[in-house]
Amino acid sequence: MGLEAIVDAIASESDLRVTEIRTDAETRSNGLLVEAREAGAIDQDHWAHARDEEAARVSARIVNRGQLVADRLLAQAREDLFQETLDRLHAKLGEVVASPAYDAVLRALYVEAAEAVPDPDATVLVRKADQDLMERLLVGAGRVDGSLECSGGVDLETTDGLAVRNTLDARVTRSQQELRHLAVQMIPDLVTGVVP
Repeated sequence: MGLEAIVDAIASESDLRVTEIRTDAETRSNGLLVEAREAGAIDQDHWAHARDEEAARVSARIVNRGQLVADRLLAQAREDLFQETLDRLHAKLGEVVASPAYDAVLRALYVEAAEAVPDPDATVLVRKADQDLMERLLVGAGRVDGSLECSGGVDLETTDGLAVRNTLDARVTRSQQELRHLAVQMIPDLVTGVVP
């Protein structure tokens, strides 16, 4: 199962959570706006006869403050959702590493890295749990070092200092921009601050 398929699966699972968070944030936002407008209306009535212009400014400030609070709540809910999605992605990757399909994933990650650094003398770094598997996959070609600390995958390092980081962790880190963009597409007002 590739990273894109895992991201798609997590995005599908997150739809319900997105709806719940959006509904909760919009309910809070609408409540704050209603309260702010009511407070603004009370203030406006109070000042109506003597200071209409001042009352309008006070009312606008109260409404703006309420909108800012609502926007912050909505933005925090979306950030929480994004972090929850990343946590789920890491959990799914943990399931992949523990599955029989991981052999093929590790092989594919190695092939990708070897294409980027085609040095037969490169050191192949894997986690200790993957060392025997990688030695079997390489059948004696290259040097395998089982000291890599990661959740799975492979790094290649050449003697002249070139390195390819192709671990699952590195791929998730490199994909965070794309994942955040996906979250923005799922919840467009994360960027605009406008509640639909």
